[in-house]
Amino acid sequence: MTERLKLLPKQLAYFLLKNCLGIPKLLYTLRTVPTFLCQDKLCDMDSILHLSLKAILNLNLSDLQWKQASLPVKQGGIGIRSFSDLSLPTFLSSCSGVMPLVSTILNKPVDNVVLNSWTQGVQMWEMKYQEMPEEKTQQRQWDAIILKLKIEQEVVFEDPVDVARMKALQNKESGAWLNVYPSKNIGTLLNDQSFQICIGQRLGCNICRKFTCKCGRTVDEKGLHPLSCEKSSGRYFRHAEVNNILKRALGSIDIPAQLEPTGLDRNDGKRPDGATIVPWRMGQSLVWDFTCADTLAPSYINKTCRNAGAAAEIAVQKKHTKYSAIKSRGIGFVVMAVETMGVWCKEGKDWIREIGKRLIEKTGDPRSMNHLREKISLTIQRGNAASVLAVLPSEELGSMFYL
Repeated sequence: MTERLKLLPKQLAYFLLKNCLGIPKLLYTLRTVPTFLCQDKLCDMDSILHLSLKAILNLNLSDLQWKQASLPVKQGGIGIRSFSDLSLPTFLSSCSGVMPLVSTILNKPVDNVVLNSWTQGVQMWEMKYQEMPEEKTQQRQWDAIILKLKIEQEVVFEDPVDVARMKALQNKESGAWLNVYPSKNIGTLLNDQSFQICIGQRLGCNICRKFTCKCGRTVDEKGLHPLSCEKSSGRYFRHAEVNNILKRALGSIDIPAQLEPTGLDRNDGKRPDGATIVPWRMGQSLVWDFTCADTLAPSYINKTCRNAGAAAEIAVQKKHTKYSAIKSRGIGFVVMAVETMGVWCKEGKDWIREIGKRLIEKTGDPRSMNHLREKISLTIQRGNAASVLAVLPSEELGSMFYL
Protein backbone atom coordinates (compact mmCIF):
# COMPACT_ATOMS: atom_id res chain seq x y z
CA MET A 1 0.00 0.00 0.00
CA THR A 2 2.74 2.45 0.97
CA GLU A 3 4.63 1.87 -2.27
CA ARG A 4 1.51 2.71 -4.27
CA LEU A 5 0.71 5.77 -2.17
CA LYS A 6 4.22 7.07 -2.88
CA LEU A 7 3.24 7.28 -6.56
CA LEU A 8 0.58 9.88 -5.75
CA PRO A 9 1.07 13.55 -4.85
CA LYS A 10 2.01 13.79 -1.17
CA GLN A 11 -1.10 15.70 -0.14
CA LEU A 12 -3.40 13.23 -1.88
CA ALA A 13 -1.55 10.24 -0.37
CA TYR A 14 -1.85 11.80 3.09
CA PHE A 15 -5.55 12.50 2.55
CA LEU A 16 -6.20 8.87 1.60
CA LEU A 17 -4.20 7.54 4.54
CA LYS A 18 -6.06 9.81 6.95
CA ASN A 19 -9.60 9.43 5.65
CA CYS A 20 -9.77 6.09 3.82
CA LEU A 21 -6.94 3.78 4.82
CA GLY A 22 -5.37 3.00 8.20
CA ILE A 23 -7.85 3.54 11.05
CA PRO A 24 -10.94 4.15 8.82
CA LYS A 25 -10.31 0.83 7.07
CA LEU A 26 -10.23 -1.14 10.33
CA LEU A 27 -12.66 0.88 12.43
CA TYR A 28 -15.36 -1.80 12.26
CA THR A 29 -12.88 -4.41 13.46
CA LEU A 30 -11.75 -2.19 16.33
CA ARG A 31 -15.36 -1.65 17.42
CA THR A 32 -16.37 -5.31 17.30
CA VAL A 33 -13.23 -7.21 18.32
CA PRO A 34 -11.35 -6.80 21.65
CA THR A 35 -8.11 -5.83 19.94
CA PHE A 36 -6.87 -4.19 23.16
CA LEU A 37 -5.99 -7.71 24.34
CA CYS A 38 -3.31 -7.87 21.61
CA GLN A 39 -1.11 -4.90 22.49
CA ASP A 40 1.94 -6.30 20.70
CA LYS A 41 0.03 -6.54 17.43
CA LEU A 42 -1.34 -3.04 17.86
CA CYS A 43 2.18 -1.68 18.41
CA ASP A 44 3.34 -3.48 15.26
CA MET A 45 0.50 -1.89 13.28
CA ASP A 46 1.37 1.53 14.69
CA SER A 47 4.98 1.01 13.62
CA ILE A 48 3.83 0.20 10.09
CA LEU A 49 1.69 3.33 10.06
CA HIS A 50 4.63 5.38 11.36
CA LEU A 51 6.97 4.06 8.66
CA SER A 52 4.32 4.58 5.97
CA LEU A 53 3.87 8.21 6.98
CA LYS A 54 7.63 8.81 6.93
CA ALA A 55 7.85 7.28 3.46
CA ILE A 56 4.92 9.24 2.05
CA LEU A 57 5.97 12.61 3.49
CA ASN A 58 9.72 12.01 3.15
CA LEU A 59 10.19 13.39 6.67
CA ASN A 60 12.16 11.86 9.51
CA LEU A 61 9.58 11.70 12.31
CA SER A 62 10.97 11.17 15.80
CA ASP A 63 8.92 9.30 18.40
CA LEU A 64 7.69 12.61 19.84
CA GLN A 65 6.76 13.93 16.41
CA TRP A 66 4.92 10.69 15.65
CA LYS A 67 2.96 11.05 18.89
CA GLN A 68 2.00 14.56 17.84
CA ALA A 69 1.11 13.38 14.34
CA SER A 70 -1.23 10.76 15.83
CA LEU A 71 -3.30 13.44 17.56
CA PRO A 72 -6.49 14.70 15.88
CA VAL A 73 -6.06 17.82 13.76
CA LYS A 74 -7.94 19.98 16.27
CA GLN A 75 -5.54 18.86 19.02
CA GLY A 76 -2.43 19.87 17.07
CA GLY A 77 -1.73 16.65 15.16
CA ILE A 78 -2.37 15.65 11.57
CA GLY A 79 -5.10 13.09 12.23
CA ILE A 80 -3.20 9.84 11.56
CA ARG A 81 -4.62 8.10 14.61
CA SER A 82 -2.86 5.32 16.52
CA PHE A 83 -4.37 1.83 16.75
CA SER A 84 -3.20 1.54 20.36
CA ASP A 85 -4.96 4.77 21.34
CA LEU A 86 -8.28 3.82 19.75
CA SER A 87 -8.54 0.11 20.63
CA LEU A 88 -10.23 0.68 24.01
CA PRO A 89 -12.47 3.68 23.18
CA THR A 90 -13.87 2.02 20.05
CA PHE A 91 -14.69 -1.31 21.70
CA LEU A 92 -16.05 0.06 24.97
CA SER A 93 -18.28 2.65 23.30
CA SER A 94 -19.57 0.01 20.88
CA CYS A 95 -20.42 -2.36 23.74
CA SER A 96 -22.13 0.43 25.68
CA GLY A 97 -24.21 1.33 22.66
CA VAL A 98 -25.44 -2.21 22.02
CA MET A 99 -26.27 -3.13 25.63
CA PRO A 100 -29.87 -1.78 25.57
CA LEU A 101 -30.60 -3.84 22.44
CA VAL A 102 -29.09 -6.99 23.96
CA SER A 103 -31.09 -6.35 27.12
CA THR A 104 -34.31 -6.18 25.10
CA ILE A 105 -33.52 -9.34 23.12
CA LEU A 106 -32.60 -11.36 26.23
CA ASN A 107 -35.32 -9.77 28.34
CA LYS A 108 -32.81 -8.95 31.07
CA PRO A 109 -32.02 -5.71 32.90
CA VAL A 110 -29.12 -3.81 31.37
CA ASP A 111 -27.08 -4.21 34.55
CA ASN A 112 -27.31 -8.00 34.22
CA VAL A 113 -26.12 -8.07 30.61
CA VAL A 114 -22.58 -9.43 30.27
CA LEU A 115 -20.82 -8.94 26.94
CA ASN A 116 -17.73 -10.85 25.91
CA SER A 117 -14.51 -9.00 26.94
CA TRP A 118 -16.46 -5.98 28.27
CA THR A 119 -15.33 -6.61 31.84
CA GLN A 120 -11.69 -7.01 30.77
CA GLY A 121 -11.88 -3.78 28.82
CA VAL A 122 -13.31 -1.83 31.74
CA GLN A 123 -10.68 -3.25 34.10
CA MET A 124 -7.88 -2.27 31.71
CA TRP A 125 -9.40 1.20 31.36
CA GLU A 126 -9.59 1.71 35.13
CA MET A 127 -5.94 0.66 35.49
CA LYS A 128 -4.80 3.29 32.97
CA TYR A 129 -7.19 6.17 33.52
CA GLN A 130 -8.77 7.79 36.55
CA GLU A 131 -12.13 8.80 35.09
CA MET A 132 -15.02 7.37 33.11
CA PRO A 133 -16.94 9.25 30.41
CA GLU A 134 -20.36 10.62 31.24
CA GLU A 135 -21.91 9.21 28.08
CA LYS A 136 -20.38 5.76 27.58
CA THR A 137 -21.98 5.22 24.18
CA GLN A 138 -19.95 8.04 22.61
CA GLN A 139 -16.49 7.07 21.41
CA ARG A 140 -15.53 10.74 21.37
CA GLN A 141 -15.83 11.01 25.15
CA TRP A 142 -13.67 7.93 25.79
CA ASP A 143 -11.13 9.24 23.30
CA ALA A 144 -11.08 12.71 24.88
CA ILE A 145 -9.85 11.26 28.18
CA ILE A 146 -6.99 9.45 26.43
CA LEU A 147 -6.03 12.51 24.39
CA LYS A 148 -5.99 14.78 27.43
CA LEU A 149 -3.61 12.44 29.27
CA LYS A 150 -1.45 11.93 26.17
CA ILE A 151 -1.01 15.66 25.60
CA GLU A 152 -0.21 16.28 29.28
CA GLN A 153 2.26 13.41 29.73
CA GLU A 154 3.65 12.36 26.33
CA VAL A 155 3.44 15.24 23.86
CA VAL A 156 5.41 17.63 26.07
CA PHE A 157 7.81 20.30 24.78
CA GLU A 158 10.35 22.39 26.67
CA ASP A 159 11.65 24.71 23.96
CA PRO A 160 9.53 27.92 23.91
CA VAL A 161 9.38 27.71 20.11
CA ASP A 162 7.83 24.23 20.27
CA VAL A 163 5.49 25.28 23.08
CA ALA A 164 4.27 28.26 21.03
CA ARG A 165 3.88 26.08 17.96
CA MET A 166 1.82 23.47 19.81
CA LYS A 167 -0.41 26.07 21.45
CA ALA A 168 -1.11 27.68 18.09
CA LEU A 169 -1.91 24.37 16.41
CA GLN A 170 -4.65 23.58 18.92
CA ASN A 171 -6.85 26.30 17.44
CA LYS A 172 -9.62 25.32 15.05
CA GLU A 173 -8.47 27.48 12.15
CA SER A 174 -4.85 26.27 12.34
CA GLY A 175 -5.66 22.83 10.96
CA ALA A 176 -8.50 23.72 8.59
CA TRP A 177 -6.20 23.29 5.58
CA LEU A 178 -5.66 19.62 6.45
CA ASN A 179 -9.37 18.94 5.93
CA VAL A 180 -9.62 20.24 2.36
CA TYR A 181 -10.24 17.87 -0.54
CA PRO A 182 -7.02 18.06 -2.58
CA SER A 183 -7.94 18.90 -6.15
CA LYS A 184 -6.15 20.74 -8.94
CA ASN A 185 -9.47 21.86 -10.41
CA ILE A 186 -10.44 23.95 -7.38
CA GLY A 187 -6.90 24.98 -6.45
CA THR A 188 -6.60 23.01 -3.21
CA LEU A 189 -3.76 20.68 -4.21
CA LEU A 190 -0.35 21.72 -2.89
CA ASN A 191 2.73 20.65 -4.79
CA ASP A 192 4.90 18.05 -3.06
CA GLN A 193 7.57 20.51 -1.94
CA SER A 194 5.07 22.90 -0.38
CA PHE A 195 3.10 20.15 1.37
CA GLN A 196 6.29 18.65 2.78
CA ILE A 197 7.38 22.03 4.17
CA CYS A 198 3.95 22.75 5.69
CA ILE A 199 3.65 19.36 7.41
CA GLY A 200 7.27 19.51 8.53
CA GLN A 201 6.81 22.91 10.17
CA ARG A 202 3.55 21.77 11.79
CA LEU A 203 5.30 18.79 13.40
CA GLY A 204 8.58 20.58 14.11
CA CYS A 205 10.59 18.34 11.76
CA ASN A 206 13.88 19.09 10.06
CA ILE A 207 13.00 20.09 6.50
CA CYS A 208 16.36 21.28 5.16
CA ARG A 209 20.02 21.56 6.01
CA LYS A 210 21.50 24.76 7.36
CA PHE A 211 22.09 27.50 4.83
CA THR A 212 22.53 31.26 4.69
CA CYS A 213 19.45 33.35 3.97
CA LYS A 214 19.51 36.26 1.53
CA CYS A 215 19.49 38.60 4.51
CA GLY A 216 22.72 37.06 5.79
CA ARG A 217 21.28 35.13 8.73
CA THR A 218 21.52 31.38 9.15
CA VAL A 219 18.44 29.27 8.49
CA ASP A 220 18.37 26.21 10.74
CA GLU A 221 17.14 22.71 9.89
CA LYS A 222 13.54 23.53 10.80
CA GLY A 223 13.40 26.36 8.25
CA LEU A 224 11.62 28.86 10.50
CA HIS A 225 13.60 32.04 9.82
CA PRO A 226 12.09 32.71 6.35
CA LEU A 227 8.63 33.03 7.92
CA SER A 228 9.64 36.37 9.42
CA CYS A 229 12.45 37.40 7.06
CA GLU A 230 11.93 40.74 5.33
CA LYS A 231 13.88 39.49 2.29
CA SER A 232 11.45 36.63 1.65
CA SER A 233 9.00 37.41 -1.14
CA GLY A 234 6.61 34.57 -0.28
CA ARG A 235 4.60 36.73 2.07
CA TYR A 236 3.54 39.00 -0.82
CA PHE A 237 1.82 36.08 -2.52
CA ARG A 238 -0.07 35.21 0.67
CA HIS A 239 -1.15 38.82 1.19
CA ALA A 240 -2.49 39.20 -2.34
CA GLU A 241 -4.20 35.80 -2.44
CA VAL A 242 -6.04 36.16 0.89
CA ASN A 243 -7.32 39.59 -0.15
CA ASN A 244 -8.55 38.13 -3.44
CA ILE A 245 -10.36 35.37 -1.52
CA LEU A 246 -12.02 37.95 0.72
CA LYS A 247 -13.06 40.06 -2.26
CA ARG A 248 -14.58 37.05 -4.05
CA ALA A 249 -16.37 35.92 -0.88
CA LEU A 250 -17.92 39.37 -0.46
CA GLY A 251 -18.93 39.38 -4.11
CA SER A 252 -20.67 36.03 -3.61
CA ILE A 253 -22.98 37.63 -1.04
CA ASP A 254 -23.73 40.62 -3.30
CA ILE A 255 -21.30 42.96 -1.53
CA PRO A 256 -18.95 44.18 -4.30
CA ALA A 257 -15.54 45.24 -3.04
CA GLN A 258 -12.44 46.96 -4.35
CA LEU A 259 -8.83 46.15 -3.50
CA GLU A 260 -6.53 49.01 -2.43
CA PRO A 261 -9.23 51.67 -2.88
CA THR A 262 -8.24 55.27 -3.51
CA GLY A 263 -9.39 58.07 -1.24
CA LEU A 264 -9.06 55.98 1.90
CA ASP A 265 -5.35 56.35 2.52
CA ARG A 266 -3.87 56.57 6.00
CA ASN A 267 -1.94 59.55 7.26
CA ASP A 268 1.22 58.06 5.71
CA GLY A 269 -0.32 57.78 2.25
CA LYS A 270 -0.73 54.00 2.27
CA ARG A 271 -4.08 52.50 1.34
CA PRO A 272 -6.01 49.69 3.07
CA ASP A 273 -6.18 46.27 1.45
CA GLY A 274 -9.84 46.49 0.51
CA ALA A 275 -13.19 48.18 0.98
CA THR A 276 -16.78 47.37 0.17
CA ILE A 277 -18.39 49.55 -2.49
CA VAL A 278 -21.88 49.27 -0.99
CA PRO A 279 -22.74 49.50 2.72
CA TRP A 280 -21.83 46.49 4.85
CA ARG A 281 -23.84 47.28 7.98
CA MET A 282 -25.79 50.23 9.44
CA GLY A 283 -25.35 52.14 6.18
CA GLN A 284 -21.55 52.09 6.51
CA SER A 285 -19.03 50.74 4.06
CA LEU A 286 -16.41 48.39 5.45
CA VAL A 287 -12.65 48.73 5.09
CA TRP A 288 -10.40 45.77 5.86
CA ASP A 289 -6.70 45.20 6.17
CA PHE A 290 -4.99 41.80 6.17
CA THR A 291 -1.73 41.03 7.96
CA CYS A 292 0.17 37.89 8.89
CA ALA A 293 2.48 37.78 11.93
CA ASP A 294 5.02 35.03 12.53
CA THR A 295 4.03 32.95 15.55
CA LEU A 296 7.61 31.82 16.09
CA ALA A 297 9.43 35.10 15.46
CA PRO A 298 11.94 36.00 18.22
CA SER A 299 10.06 39.25 18.88
CA TYR A 300 6.80 37.39 19.61
CA ILE A 301 7.92 34.09 21.10
CA ASN A 302 7.74 35.22 24.74
CA LYS A 303 4.07 36.06 24.26
CA THR A 304 2.96 33.28 21.90
CA CYS A 305 4.45 30.56 24.12
CA ARG A 306 2.02 31.70 26.83
CA ASN A 307 -1.07 32.65 24.83
CA ALA A 308 -2.04 31.30 21.43
CA GLY A 309 -2.82 34.10 18.99
CA ALA A 310 -0.93 36.76 20.94
CA ALA A 311 1.00 37.89 17.85
CA ALA A 312 -2.21 38.29 15.83
CA GLU A 313 -3.88 40.34 18.56
CA ILE A 314 -0.83 42.64 18.78
CA ALA A 315 -1.08 43.16 15.01
CA VAL A 316 -4.76 44.06 15.40
CA GLN A 317 -3.96 46.80 17.90
CA LYS A 318 -1.27 48.24 15.63
CA LYS A 319 -3.59 48.29 12.62
CA HIS A 320 -6.37 50.05 14.50
CA THR A 321 -3.89 52.72 15.57
CA LYS A 322 -2.65 53.21 12.00
CA TYR A 323 -6.16 53.47 10.57
CA SER A 324 -7.59 55.73 13.28
CA ALA A 325 -8.13 58.49 10.70
CA ILE A 326 -10.38 56.26 8.60
CA LYS A 327 -12.35 55.14 11.66
CA SER A 328 -12.88 58.77 12.69
CA ARG A 329 -14.70 59.36 9.38
CA GLY A 330 -17.45 56.91 10.39
CA ILE A 331 -16.25 54.10 8.14
CA GLY A 332 -16.32 50.55 9.47
CA PHE A 333 -12.89 48.96 9.84
CA VAL A 334 -11.90 45.35 10.51
CA VAL A 335 -8.48 43.71 10.76
CA MET A 336 -7.98 40.21 9.40
CA ALA A 337 -4.83 39.28 11.34
CA VAL A 338 -3.48 35.73 11.19
CA GLU A 339 -0.30 33.97 12.22
CA THR A 340 2.02 31.71 10.27
CA MET A 341 1.01 28.72 12.42
CA GLY A 342 -2.58 29.34 11.40
CA VAL A 343 -4.14 31.20 14.35
CA TRP A 344 -6.65 33.96 13.54
CA CYS A 345 -7.44 37.03 15.60
CA LYS A 346 -10.87 37.18 17.24
CA GLU A 347 -11.92 40.16 15.15
CA GLY A 348 -11.06 38.33 11.95
CA LYS A 349 -12.84 35.14 13.05
CA ASP A 350 -16.02 37.08 13.81
CA TRP A 351 -15.90 38.78 10.41
CA ILE A 352 -15.35 35.53 8.50
CA ARG A 353 -18.16 33.93 10.51
CA GLU A 354 -20.49 36.75 9.44
CA ILE A 355 -19.48 36.35 5.79
CA GLY A 356 -19.93 32.59 6.13
CA LYS A 357 -23.45 32.94 7.52
CA ARG A 358 -24.42 35.17 4.62
CA LEU A 359 -22.86 32.68 2.19
CA ILE A 360 -24.98 29.89 3.66
CA GLU A 361 -28.11 32.03 3.34
CA LYS A 362 -27.21 32.96 -0.23
CA THR A 363 -26.16 29.53 -1.54
CA GLY A 364 -28.08 27.19 0.74
CA ASP A 365 -24.90 25.15 1.19
CA PRO A 366 -24.14 24.61 4.91
CA ARG A 367 -20.50 23.87 4.01
CA SER A 368 -19.86 27.33 2.57
CA MET A 369 -18.42 28.73 5.79
CA ASN A 370 -16.03 25.81 6.23
CA HIS A 371 -14.92 26.06 2.62
CA LEU A 372 -14.06 29.72 3.12
CA ARG A 373 -12.10 28.96 6.30
CA GLU A 374 -10.26 26.11 4.61
CA LYS A 375 -9.35 28.23 1.59
CA ILE A 376 -7.86 30.98 3.77
CA SER A 377 -6.07 28.44 5.98
CA LEU A 378 -4.58 26.73 2.92
CA THR A 379 -3.39 30.06 1.51
CA ILE A 380 -1.60 30.86 4.78
CA GLN A 381 0.29 27.58 4.50
CA ARG A 382 1.06 28.19 0.84
CA GLY A 383 2.56 31.50 1.90
CA ASN A 384 4.73 29.76 4.50
CA ALA A 385 6.07 27.34 1.91
CA ALA A 386 6.64 30.14 -0.61
CA SER A 387 8.53 32.12 2.05
CA VAL A 388 10.92 29.23 2.63
CA LEU A 389 11.43 28.51 -1.06
CA ALA A 390 11.95 32.20 -1.86
CA VAL A 391 15.12 32.50 0.25
CA LEU A 392 16.85 29.41 -1.10
CA PRO A 393 20.00 29.92 -3.16
CA SER A 394 18.79 28.91 -6.61
CA GLU A 395 21.91 26.90 -7.45
CA GLU A 396 21.41 24.73 -4.36
CA LEU A 397 17.69 24.14 -4.72
CA GLY A 398 18.07 20.53 -5.78
CA SER A 399 20.30 19.53 -2.87
CA MET A 400 18.80 21.66 -0.12
CA PHE A 401 15.67 19.64 0.60
CA TYR A 402 15.31 15.96 1.33
CA LEU A 403 13.55 15.19 -1.95
